[in-house]
Amino acid sequence: MVDPEDFFPDILPEVPGCPDGQVEQAVRDAAIRFCRDTMVWREEIDAFASEPGKLRYELGFDFFLMVSDAEIVALTDVSIKGESVQFKWDRRRLDLGADPKGESVSVFGALQPTRTAQRLPALLHSDYKEAIVAYALYRLLNQTRTEWAHPDMAQRQRELYLNYVREERISQGRGHSTAPTHVRPRRFV
Repeated sequence: MVDPEDFFPDILPEVPGCPDGQVEQAVRDAAIRFCRDTMVWREEIDAFASEPGKLRYELGFDFFLMVSDAEIVALTDVSIKGESVQFKWDRRRLDLGADPKGESVSVFGALQPTRTAQRLPALLHSDYKEAIVAYALYRLLNQTRTEWAHPDMAQRQRELYLNYVREERISQGRGHSTAPTHVRPRRFV
């Protein structure tokens, strides 16, 4: 985990006179937005013992408190003994597509920081720092009636952010591979 202040060296020179608290909240908002747009922060949220033949499980309020300073964006995978199974989740109940036969069920999800999170996931700083900085700058530079306001630069930062999101979605679609996603055409004989 990293502090929102770790992003400050890339932001403060662009917004002279902006209060640190405002910059910190912009970084937090940028992290939330990026996690929601790309679902890059994924964790095992819970594991529980199943009952043979039971396909529906009620997930209590404590399920949503499994990860501190984070909120669940979506469930990304449910597995039984390491094998992914189909599932349906309506934010209260988890319906499994296969009989768990009393085995342990692992639930994985995409997360986002809360608006009051004191620390952010380290992967946002190490792998996606430019995207977080771009969105934070977009939010700050777009504030009217401030000495650091610069609407044209704000739009440029927004475009940069959207490009980072697009690149991450493409990367996830490829399984984080750099190999091309097309197949070479073959002659039909």
